[in-house]
Amino acid sequence: MNDVKEWTCPKCGQANTSRFCTGCGTKRPSDTWKCPNCGAENAGKFCTKCGQKRGDELGQTQPMQSLDASAAVRAPQQLPVQTPYEQPQMQQPSAKVPPAMQGRIAEPLGMVTAQQPDTSKGAKGKQIALIVVIIALLGALGFFGYREFFADSGTGYQPVAKQQAATDSKPVREMKTDLSLGGLELGDDASAIAEVETDAEKKDPKQEGAMLRHYYDDMQIVEENGKITALVSETDKVSTKRGIHQGSTLDEVQKAYGTDTFSQSDDGDGRMLYEYKFTGQDDRIGLVRFAVKDGKVDYISVRTYEGAAQPAGVKAASTAPAANDSESAKGALRNFYSAISSKNLAAAWNLMTPEQQNRMGGYDSFRNGYSTTLSSAATNITVASSSADKVILNYTLIARDRAEGGHIKVQNFNGSATLVKQDGGWKISYTESSKVGERLQ
Repeated sequence: MNDVKEWTCPKCGQANTSRFCTGCGTKRPSDTWKCPNCGAENAGKFCTKCGQKRGDELGQTQPMQSLDASAAVRAPQQLPVQTPYEQPQMQQPSAKVPPAMQGRIAEPLGMVTAQQPDTSKGAKGKQIALIVVIIALLGALGFFGYREFFADSGTGYQPVAKQQAATDSKPVREMKTDLSLGGLELGDDASAIAEVETDAEKKDPKQEGAMLRHYYDDMQIVEENGKITALVSETDKVSTKRGIHQGSTLDEVQKAYGTDTFSQSDDGDGRMLYEYKFTGQDDRIGLVRFAVKDGKVDYISVRTYEGAAQPAGVKAASTAPAANDSESAKGALRNFYSAISSKNLAAAWNLMTPEQQNRMGGYDSFRNGYSTTLSSAATNITVASSSADKVILNYTLIARDRAEGGHIKVQNFNGSATLVKQDGGWKISYTESSKVGERLQ
């Protein structure tokens, strides 16, 4: 329905019923419209009396009742109006909301906020559980540590170290110097033997001149004039001061004592003899020997060094494991060639009598004669004759020398040596040899 009244264009006189002149296009001077709802005349978009919206550009309007009905279909469902006595539930502000705006931002109507799970309780529970586990572990470590280092008389438990000592049934005796074995030292009073060897001897002691040799399951002990002068072990039950025992490897020996030995030699029975020199009680000089076979220690001996000048009253013991004076003489001959191999020519010089030294033409001549020598070893030693003060030994000498062209000359000799007792030990008084073989390596 068109409610625009007919009007006459003031420019061309054309009668019109629309908002613009059909003759010249002039706009209607007074653009008013009548509200279809209340009949009021209006010039704006909404009725000033009832609020009804003006119709389209042609002046068409729509009754308010029809607008309300269509709006009811399209409008979203309204939430119930709260009474003045109800307090609205406000959303808690997030951590990023400025402090001045906290408590002022309401949650949009119709929006449902997912509730965030509270993880603080679970995290605290894990922390508490972790602390409990750490405390339990520390308590266990403390308990076993205490039990291992301190015997508990209430439970009867003993630390492992004490259990081992109890198993061995041998008192632990401090060793003060390296000239010691199994808790005994060279120079100790013979009465100290009873402190260490609590078991009976496996056979009767043997008297060898002024020396008395004791035979125990773990050691042979030699005493002379009431003092211990030699110790020998062929079992793993006793150790040196540095922890080496029968069965230890050569590598372990050299880690404990070093590679700079006093002497090295082959005993002719498949053993290499590594000897280290030390000073012990009452300034006596002694040797610790490790006899190594197939890379492991076969036996250990500790004895007074026969070739060294000893303090007054100190006598050298026989070479271990010695059974008689001829065995001691064999040891002196091996020591002589071991000293040559280790370039300790002064020690080798002191193992000869003055008469034999003269035959060598003096020390300088003796030293120069071994300038190219790499090693000398006496093997296959046998006794030709023996008495209390004199022993004649036959042996095979293997000498290795540097040769031209970077070669090594290996020479074999059949040798004979006469040794005599002098200054408490055996010394070489005469030697002779004949070459039986030579080759280059």
